[in-house]
Formats: sequence, C-alpha cells, structure tokens
Amino acid sequence: MKPVKLFEDFATNEMAKGDIYYTAIMKHYNDATDSEKKKIAKVIIPVGKADEKSIENELAEMDYKEIADLAKELGINVHESKINEDAGTNGMILDLVDQIQSVINNLKKDKNLVKPEVDRLFTLSTPFVKALHNLVK
Repeated sequence: MKPVKLFEDFATNEMAKGDIYYTAIMKHYNDATDSEKKKIAKVIIPVGKADEKSIENELAEMDYKEIADLAKELGINVHESKINEDAGTNGMILDLVDQIQSVINNLKKDKNLVKPEVDRLFTLSTPFVKALHNLVK
C-alpha cells in the first residue's frame, strides 16, 4: 500500500493565468513600451525570440518560487500593483480548486492506492470544491 501524499508540492507545480504573480508580470509586460517589452522578454526567455504567447507559456510552466523570484527581478511588487485584487483572488481560488480536483482525479486513477481511502477523500472534498466555485462566481 502506497501512502497518500495529498498536498506535497500541491499548489507549486505550475502557475495559472489567475495567479497574482502571473497577472502582475503580464500586466507589466502589456503596459511596457516596445523597448521595455524586449528587455522583459529577455529576462523571461533569455535565448530566442519571445512574443506574448511564448512569455505566457513560459510563465505558466514556472513554479511558485520561480515566478515570485522573476517578479522581484523585474521590480514588480504584486501587493502594490494596480491589479484588480478581487479578480486575482478569485482566479487563484479557482486555480486551487482545479488543482485539488486534478490531484483527486489522479489519485483515483493510481492503482497503488487503497480505493476506499481515495473515494473517501473525493467524497469529503466534493462539497468543498463546489462551495469554492460558488464563492467566486
């Protein structure tokens, strides 16, 4: 029987568009002049040509520490940025809910886990996930 490690590195694997750092960096990029955009792109993607889509993809692949360090390197203070805080928070909640559902679905597919334990986790988490979705709608 394999032990269930539910939240190990849970919310740090990838960033999503609702993440406050992702949003702040993209806002910083989109508000920049063309020459500033080139400088920002070089920091995010040092080798090769970077367009907005490739920057978005690169940010999405970063973990929490990488994107937080990048924001700091670019001089972005997410707490002082002019991002709509409610939209950013709602996006983060929805991203977390999606990550919870993804982890549970992956656990349900894992043949090495004890099925009753995974089913119980799914049963316990379903109302929580639905409540979070309703909270931010």
